[in-house]
Amino acid sequence: MRAIARRRSALVAEPRGRFGNAASVRARRRQAGGSSTTGPGGGPTLTVGPGDMAVLRAGDRTTWTVHETLRKAYAISL
Repeated sequence: MRAIARRRSALVAEPRGRFGNAASVRARRRQAGGSSTTGPGGGPTLTVGPGDMAVLRAGDRTTWTVHETLRKAYAISL
């Protein structure tokens, strides 16, 4: 029997603030608007803006700081 990958996708908005994320599944996200910085807890950060894409592997732990309300599209593989 062949396994079929299940995927989910959504378009969401995140308000200003700071939050941590522990990815439980592989996720891809493309930022459609706003600005944020992200990075591993205690590590270097990256500035993320409109058109940028991020790929998170299952188990990745990141901290996000949203500077301007952002809109993002994401897809996860279950």
